Amino acid sequence: MGYTTDYVNSLQNGRMLPVVIAPTCLANGFHHLTMTCMGEAFMRQEQGAAGYFGSTDVSWSFTNDTLAIGIFRAICEHHIYNFQAACDWGKWYMELGTYPPGPDWPTIIYETFFRMNILGDPSLEMWTDIPKTFTVTHPDTFSANGVITVTVKYNDSPVQNALVCFWEKWEGGSLYHTDYTDANGIATCFVPLNIHRGYMDVTVTKHNFKPYEGKIYILGKDIYVPSDYSTIQAAIDVANRGCVVHVDSGTYFERIRMKAGVDVIGESKYNTYIMGDTGDYNYRATVLFDGCSATISNFTIGSISDSIGVLVLNCSNPPFIHNNRIMYPKVALVAIVGVVHPSCAYVYDNELLGHVGEYGIYCDCATIKTWIYNNLIAFNSTGIRCQNYSDPNIRPVAHASPYRGNLLNSRQSNIYCTYHSEPNIGLYPDPDRNPNAGMNSFHGDFPLYDVVGTKDCDTIFAIRNWWGEDPPDQRQMSSQVIYSPWLDYDPWGMATKGWTKKLDHSNDLPKGNSPEDHNLRGRLLFYQGDYQSAIHEFMFVITNYPESDIAPFALDHLVCCYRELGTEPDVLPLLEQLADRYTTTELARVALELAIPIYVQVGDYDAAIRNCRTIMVEFPNTISAMYAMFYMGWIYARYLGDIDLATEIFNTFVHEYPDAFVLNLLARSIIDHGGGAQLMAKQLLKPSLAVYPNPGTSFMIEFTIPEELQVNLTIYDITGRKIETLVNDMLKPGYHTLRYDAKQLSTGIYFIKLHTDKFVKLHKLIVVK
Repeated sequence: MGYTTDYVNSLQNGRMLPVVIAPTCLANGFHHLTMTCMGEAFMRQEQGAAGYFGSTDVSWSFTNDTLAIGIFRAICEHHIYNFQAACDWGKWYMELGTYPPGPDWPTIIYETFFRMNILGDPSLEMWTDIPKTFTVTHPDTFSANGVITVTVKYNDSPVQNALVCFWEKWEGGSLYHTDYTDANGIATCFVPLNIHRGYMDVTVTKHNFKPYEGKIYILGKDIYVPSDYSTIQAAIDVANRGCVVHVDSGTYFERIRMKAGVDVIGESKYNTYIMGDTGDYNYRATVLFDGCSATISNFTIGSISDSIGVLVLNCSNPPFIHNNRIMYPKVALVAIVGVVHPSCAYVYDNELLGHVGEYGIYCDCATIKTWIYNNLIAFNSTGIRCQNYSDPNIRPVAHASPYRGNLLNSRQSNIYCTYHSEPNIGLYPDPDRNPNAGMNSFHGDFPLYDVVGTKDCDTIFAIRNWWGEDPPDQRQMSSQVIYSPWLDYDPWGMATKGWTKKLDHSNDLPKGNSPEDHNLRGRLLFYQGDYQSAIHEFMFVITNYPESDIAPFALDHLVCCYRELGTEPDVLPLLEQLADRYTTTELARVALELAIPIYVQVGDYDAAIRNCRTIMVEFPNTISAMYAMFYMGWIYARYLGDIDLATEIFNTFVHEYPDAFVLNLLARSIIDHGGGAQLMAKQLLKPSLAVYPNPGTSFMIEFTIPEELQVNLTIYDITGRKIETLVNDMLKPGYHTLRYDAKQLSTGIYFIKLHTDKFVKLHKLIVVK
């Protein structure tokens, strides 16, 4: 009597699901479109099986028997409990079986290898007994620079040889450590000082035990200036993520470079001063956030010899600039700049007093993750300047307290928007709060314009702001205002008392079918968080009106959608297609420009430089050409370590573009360090490790080292067992790449570890066949 799928469908295994080993004819024939095979029936039945191994075609009885014996010997004698590994061991045993080889034996073995397959998770560990439950003890919190102890027991007796894994990942680094419990059931992990504050995952596994998952919160440390360290920078340098540097009242003549996760808090902005003048060059900024997220609060910041008060450079996660008084710098009090890498920041509750300053806040490639609210921005030539694809929110976040916008009082313009920028100015008041709260106030006798939008800026949304000189409590709020160059362009910008185009606020989306309507509809959908629908609207414009004035802006919006979805590299094929098809058009120019930071993101620096050169040749005397030259120098300096070539490019840049204030500061900081300086290379080249495509079977591995170092690059499996060493050599500083073929590895999760004396990087590798 045969065993059919009807029996499988009536199984009542509950949670005790078997792994079925059934190497019989056609029992695993999942390729048949009209038949449900035995293997599929087991896996589809909710109370069927956890895994199935069988033949997809007819099979040979003598190989079936030897194969089954081999699988069970792997499990019972050799303690191989991984589903895929046990089945593979069985195939090996079958190949070395005791049957006398005949002329057809190689063909039979070859076909059996391919016909026998598993259904289910190949990394599944098979239990061979009723699983037991660990008793695991470890601290809930732990301070850095010490040893964490984990104790594993069962029925009050120590459990030996349990695998304990410690894992924490943070921006720019990670800790991954494994240890097996000793005879006392104890495993340990040293937590270094440079670990970051946050939750560390702890897992414990052993055969026939239920896995344990827990967390330990890693604490920081309080450091005091000047009692612990005489300077703020010295305290930052020794701090780890989660530390807080507390600064007593006084005047500190130093420039400081912030570190990820290390907050710097002054006693009061009225008695604690950071005055710059000495220390790291910091691109002539008193405070520098270089690709890191942290908080600086309660200071007066400024130096007449520095050009920028606080510089936020290439920060994908926002730093927090809060409750400071920033004054004196000549170019910008706060600059949020993305160089081939969009940047963002939270700037709130500050007094930004220019006096001689050009800009209160300068945004260059600042993303929608930038929030600017409840600041006093006064006496600058321009209050807030947005350029080069900058889309900051000039409005309070939903949880802000107090829930207020900015007060702007500048000499020429309060907000200036140019070159593909589109800030969100103001916000509807929260009905649960003060109904008159939440807007920006445009004040003063000075400004020629409250908001200026040049012809190459983008759509600007302004909602519930106070306009003009009257105090907020004496003037009714305006209705929603939308400005767009395509609606009704005014070459002189938007005048003090009004906008070029005013619309009554409404939650309804525009209904028309013009490219302008599709673009505006897409923008509104984008701000509602409906990125997929917004992509559809922007693609309509790009596809049907590629040579229109609005198409380049729609393309910019499209890339923003992919960025918010976290899938920016997916848009690269479209950008390359548009650049090739439309060559010298505006759409091609924007496609080339938008592709540069994405190429850098995926590590294709040659393609990024190629686009820079194309823009400079095909579109000379444009803003794009200016940025392309700067980006090219930056890529050579920061990513490729060629400081000599970067210096040559930047010398040309500062000569050709003397009015590019902030970019000139960055360029001159590299020139002034001297060509080929190793110190500069160390500052610009950040340790990195990237793998793509991932998942896959063949991987491109890319890594960067800031100086000449002994490098070890090794592959490990998920248990921490070393699989293969790819590199073990002394390497020069710069960008390195190699291809790794993982065809010999089973499907599953692996880790690649980059180890040097100065840093360690870890990256997950997912092999899928």
